[in-house]
Amino acid sequence: MNEAEFTDFYQSTFSALVRQIYVATGDATRAEECVQEAFVRAWMKRRNLQASEPRRWVSQVAWRLAIDSWRASERERRALGRATKERSPQSTPPVSLQEFAQELSVLTEEDRAVLILRHFEDLSIADVAELLNLPIGTVKSKLFRATEKLSKERIFTLE
Repeated sequence: MNEAEFTDFYQSTFSALVRQIYVATGDATRAEECVQEAFVRAWMKRRNLQASEPRRWVSQVAWRLAIDSWRASERERRALGRATKERSPQSTPPVSLQEFAQELSVLTEEDRAVLILRHFEDLSIADVAELLNLPIGTVKSKLFRATEKLSKERIFTLE
């Protein structure tokens, strides 16, 4: 992939990928940092990236960075002894992307990622498993638990 092709790829992919990660993390800065780091890594490996799969590769790296970042922040929170704040469920559907991300905050970041990739990005369970480097059974159970939790919290239901 030459520089012009990479620039086109970056411009056509960056914003959509940031939105995906943002919805999963609820943190716009973290989402942008993860996607930017994924593109930096892709730039460094651009000569070896397969022309047909750069989006998949960058997406996978960005998701893994987001999950790693979430795990690190969880460890910090536990080390500092801060409890996560409880949210009262709302029965009205979210209006904005920010509100939607906030509603999904009742889920773990990994469960949000599974849910978003499966239901909103319309990836197969096998593709979600590959992208997040999880066993298919784990993806299925996370998807079930996330759907149940959202339904129980009356946030929304997925068909």
